[in-house]
Amino acid sequence: MSNGDLQPRLGQMVTRWDKPAHGPFDTATDYYSAKARVRWDTVKTQLSETVIDAIKHANTWHDINGSERAALIAWLHIQAAPLAVIPELDTGPFLLQHADLTPANIMVDDDFNITGILDWTWACTVPQQSFTVFHAPLSSRVNFLPPSNVAEAEARDKKQLIDDVKRFEDPLVSISDVWLSRQAAIAACFDPVPAHEEICAAELAALVYGDEKLVGLLSLSSRK
Repeated sequence: MSNGDLQPRLGQMVTRWDKPAHGPFDTATDYYSAKARVRWDTVKTQLSETVIDAIKHANTWHDINGSERAALIAWLHIQAAPLAVIPELDTGPFLLQHADLTPANIMVDDDFNITGILDWTWACTVPQQSFTVFHAPLSSRVNFLPPSNVAEAEARDKKQLIDDVKRFEDPLVSISDVWLSRQAAIAACFDPVPAHEEICAAELAALVYGDEKLVGLLSLSSRK
């Protein structure tokens, strides 16, 4: 469960691609590399010159089919994995993440004091940049908002949450600083819910490359 200095290890990592658990890991580098590799291994056998050519010549997300999209997203994860690592935190400390901390899983009493946390099914030890992945309080009511308002509302909620964390955190161990890092933004793209995969792919392309063609290819603005 831990290495020689009693630091918790990462994992084990369970994926939704019907692959066996991986880990545990001693470094964030190994953790993100394994996450990317598992995704890549599910698509690499389907790669062909035709698929690669279709991706290269696509101008919008709709120019490629499902298997081509999966290949492009998996390739982006391979490129992004090293960039998710914060060097000074590569060997820890690692933190226990709930992984689904939405309002539906938080129990409160009549005075709104927290009395319990439900559904620890996917809990695991993760790097700090994955611990700070934002689980939007809006997720339970996001379907009631127009699509154009969702990102704005989630950004507002995230800012409020980070401001609250800053008020109470130990200044010597600043989780909020990690939360605002580029590495945390990349790490957040490694665990999207299926419905958000295309959105996260666009964000990942912009974070890693800032390349206009890749961003344009994956951009939601290209949808009809």
